[in-house]
Amino acid sequence: IDIPVFSPDSRHIAYSAKKGSKCSVVLDGKQMKEYEGIGTIVLSPDSKRVAYTAVVANKWFAVLDKKPENEYDGMVSGTPVFSPDSKHMAYIAYSSRDGGKWPLVVDGKEMGQYDDIGTVVFRPDSKSIAYPARVGNRWHMITDGEMGHNYDGIDIPIFSPDSKHIAYSAKIFNKWLVVMDEKVGEQYDGIVAGTTVFSPDSNHLVYCAQLGNKWFTIMDEERSGPHDGILIAPIFSSDSRHLVYGVQEGKKQFVVMDGKKGKQYDSIVGGRIVFDSPSSYHYIARDHDKGLLVEESIRG
Repeated sequence: IDIPVFSPDSRHIAYSAKKGSKCSVVLDGKQMKEYEGIGTIVLSPDSKRVAYTAVVANKWFAVLDKKPENEYDGMVSGTPVFSPDSKHMAYIAYSSRDGGKWPLVVDGKEMGQYDDIGTVVFRPDSKSIAYPARVGNRWHMITDGEMGHNYDGIDIPIFSPDSKHIAYSAKIFNKWLVVMDEKVGEQYDGIVAGTTVFSPDSNHLVYCAQLGNKWFTIMDEERSGPHDGILIAPIFSSDSRHLVYGVQEGKKQFVVMDGKKGKQYDSIVGGRIVFDSPSSYHYIARDHDKGLLVEESIRG
C-alpha cells in the first residue's frame, strides 16, 4: 500500500495497493482496474474526480475517471494536475519519437512537444495554463499557448488572483530577475524562492532578492533595504494596503511594515507574521530570554 491521498473535502481517500504482480488504485475502499504499476494519484479540487498514471508493458498513460488516455513512453511524477474548477486535467508525458520529446497533454490533447517541461500551473479562473519549457538549451514561459522570451532557466510561474497577470523568476547567465507579463525586471544575484507574490487585489507584485551580500524587498520594482537577511517572506494585508516581512540586521531581527523598521529583538520566533485584520498583525519574538507576543496596529 502506498501513501494515501485525501480529497480536499476530506470525504474521500485513495491509495495504490499491490497484489501479486498487479497494482490498482483503491478509492473509498473500492478497488479499481489492475495495472502493472501506478504512479501519481490526484483528487480534484471539488473532490469529485480522480486521476492517476499507470503502466502496462512499459507504456504509461493517465487514467481519468476510470478512463485510460493515450499511451506514452514515460510520465512525469507530480502530474496529473487539475484546474481549480476541476474541469480540466493536464500532465507531462515522454515520447521517444522525434528524438525524444516531452508533450504537455491537456484534456487528452497534446499542446506542444518540448525538450523539457517544468511545473504546470493553471490560472485561478481555470481558463488557461502556464509552464516553463525548454527548446534546445533555452527556456521559455508558455502562457495561453504563446512562447515568451528565452532564458537560461525559469522558475515556477505564479498568477495574480484575478488571473490577469503572470510572474516568474528567470536566469540570464549568472543573474536572476523577475518577469511580469513579459516585462523584465532588474537583475540580481539571486531571487529568494517562494517570496514572489501578488497582492490580493492583483495590483502589486513583491519579491525578495540578493545583491552582493545584502538582501532587498522589491515591490512594483521599488527597492527596500538593504538587510543582512530575509527571515519572513512578504505578506500583504487582506485589503492590499500594507506589507510586512521579517529581516535580520547584525545580530538583531525585526519586522518591516510598509518600509518602516519595527522594534529590534534577539529573534522572531516561528518565522510567522499573522494579520488579525487589515490594520493589525502579531508575531512572537524573543528578547533577553523572554518570549513576547507582539501586537501591532497600523495607523492611517
